[in-house]
Amino acid sequence: MPDPESEPDPTVPAPPPLGCPDDPTTPAGGSHRPVAFGEQSVPGYEILGEIGRGGMGVVYRARQAGLNRVVALKMVLAGDHAGPGEVARFLAEAEVVAAVRHPHVVQVFEYGEAGGRPFFAMEYLDGGTLGGAIRGAGRLPPRVAAGIVEKLAHGVQAAHDLGIVHRDLKPGNVLLDAAGEPKVVDFGLAKRGGRDDLTRTGAVMGTPSYMAPEQAAGRAKFAGPAADVYALGVILYECLTGRVPFRDEDAVRLLVRVAEDEPPPVREHAPEVPGDLEAVCLRCLRKQPHDRYPTAGALAADLRRYLDGEPVLAPSSGLLSRVAGLLGRSLKDTEFAAYSAAMFWFAAVVLGFDLVIQAAVLGLVAPWVISPCQGAKVVGFAAVLGWFRGWRFRPATAAERQLWSVGGGYIACCLAAAVSLRLGVLGFEPLAEVSVYPPIAMLTALMFFALGSILWGGCYALGVAFLAAGFVMAAAPRYAPLVCGVTWAAALVVVGRRLRRLARQS
Repeated sequence: MPDPESEPDPTVPAPPPLGCPDDPTTPAGGSHRPVAFGEQSVPGYEILGEIGRGGMGVVYRARQAGLNRVVALKMVLAGDHAGPGEVARFLAEAEVVAAVRHPHVVQVFEYGEAGGRPFFAMEYLDGGTLGGAIRGAGRLPPRVAAGIVEKLAHGVQAAHDLGIVHRDLKPGNVLLDAAGEPKVVDFGLAKRGGRDDLTRTGAVMGTPSYMAPEQAAGRAKFAGPAADVYALGVILYECLTGRVPFRDEDAVRLLVRVAEDEPPPVREHAPEVPGDLEAVCLRCLRKQPHDRYPTAGALAADLRRYLDGEPVLAPSSGLLSRVAGLLGRSLKDTEFAAYSAAMFWFAAVVLGFDLVIQAAVLGLVAPWVISPCQGAKVVGFAAVLGWFRGWRFRPATAAERQLWSVGGGYIACCLAAAVSLRLGVLGFEPLAEVSVYPPIAMLTALMFFALGSILWGGCYALGVAFLAAGFVMAAAPRYAPLVCGVTWAAALVVVGRRLRRLARQS
């Protein structure tokens, strides 16, 4: 059942008029002539008034004559003018809601057709929305907020047990009964496992402030239960602070922030919130689905631990936890998942040539091979990259342009450093090449620090590793090529394993 108060999301611009093609909740192929109240008639029900309407349906307050009870009656917004896609989605919602039987999910009494118009009747909840309760109170007490979200998580888990993913959880889709008990409503965007999904691949479906990062990136078709866990985390965050984690007047910028930015700590806005409850909330808001609670039931169990005064399983939100979160942060690395094998080849190239250079420094092979090996490393990198890209070196995406810019600048700086040192203090003695390694290691560390902010948080740790390697090279210059080769190979293998794991997950 949609939000009976028809609440707009206060964090984004007002949605386009119902029926507009830009309305993200409007299926293609249907006409949206709103049906007037007086035109509706369902045998056995007396329509008392309109509660609200959304992108696809309109909800009426009605009296069921046979049982003399007040119900919420939902019908297709376009009435007789509804297209096949609208009718299919409406009936799918009715089937989904009817399948879930749980105290914290709205109950469906009946669904069918009247005069060729599909409808379904649900329990009528007159306690308003959770969104209204939050606005009225400013923020909810921590224990009250935890108790509400615990109940919602149990209801969502009941849906997940049936293979149903809600995909549009928000305070406006949580209704309260007369006793204040919360119930999940409006399964209009739900996806049911084993059935054809009516969502188009690449469509952004849902409410931006409550979307999981994978939904904000346009992968709503593949959003699973972890997306609902994320939304429950946003609801908990809003209950505790009175605001959502991300705000922006521009909807596109908001989606980018949801997909890429880290949420502000809960206690930045509400210092009275206990650390354990903040940790539970922030675990739900992790960017990667596998870093969140594995199930909504697991979230409910951790909230129960908090309410019972027991230690929660969510990691602390202290300094160490934040550092771990920073290192695990995933940014543009998902776009390079297909490059995992290339990383392993890069590792082999750099380690192989640095071993030859190390042999030259130790006098095992002729010293003149050092400079050709350095050039061969660059050629080898280019050959591997060209092979895996079909010999197309021009960046094709924004993420590739960022990576090409950082990588190209790094190579240019390394060449400039090598040439300037040779022209200055080192001269052109072949064995003087080893003195170039420490400054090159520092430049490499800088490159990985830059990649940590655009590619993957783990690159920060790799940057620290190259800083340490630079000091080792300066202390033992005769073994600088070996240290460099091993450090580079290890770093590339780490990145390659990361990309291979992302490829398997996708």
